[in-house]
Amino acid sequence: MVLVTSINNKIVKEIIEIKKKGKKSKSPLLFFEGLRLVEDILSSGAKVEKLIIREGDLEKYLHLVQGKPYVVLENKVFKEISGTVNSQGIGLLAYKPTPSELKPPSLALAVDGVQDPGNLGTIIRTAVAAGVNSIFLLKGTVDLYNEKVLRSTMGALYKIPIYIDWEIEDIKKIIDKYSLIPLKTSVHGEYLYNNIPKGRYLVFVGNEGNGLSQQVENLPGITVKIPLYGDIESLNVAVATGIILYGIKN
Repeated sequence: MVLVTSINNKIVKEIIEIKKKGKKSKSPLLFFEGLRLVEDILSSGAKVEKLIIREGDLEKYLHLVQGKPYVVLENKVFKEISGTVNSQGIGLLAYKPTPSELKPPSLALAVDGVQDPGNLGTIIRTAVAAGVNSIFLLKGTVDLYNEKVLRSTMGALYKIPIYIDWEIEDIKKIIDKYSLIPLKTSVHGEYLYNNIPKGRYLVFVGNEGNGLSQQVENLPGITVKIPLYGDIESLNVAVATGIILYGIKN
């Protein structure tokens, strides 16, 4: 067993850099922390580089490290890489997902300026559950590799192609190439969320405070509304995304 006792260790320094820089990091790896998240990543088919275990917790996680490369960090060193107050003492380094070549999607999702990491992670998980084929993150959307985004995806980013930093002009080309219908939400929408005509849709979801950008609003397509029966102005963007996606599926 190798015990790491210094934050100057190569692996520790790489994890710190990954967490700090997100998508700007030159490392091909991502760091995930927590038992549930580690289990989700291991079962997702992701290519795992190494398990990271806190000193004193190895015996507890022997069933996970069996046959896999791992390293044990001294308690004070593990604290330097941990993003939680009450850490479970386990983490994992896995290679970033590499989106495959884009195939004709029957249902795709474009995220336009969502800023909250938890919202983006939940949107990705919901999209996988609803059978979305591809996700496009437009420029200005929160970093996919933000630590909180990774945590809230629960490994779902390895289960769907996600294309990052897309410009609206590139989105237009995808719409034309695959004959997709842009679908946007509006309080004055033409269709109710549960009565959407059949079609190949690219669903747009926008910023929490400002909604869709003007460039997206200007796209042709259809608009859909979600009625609000109670005294409330709007829905959380991740909740609204789920309602729309399942409305299309049903």
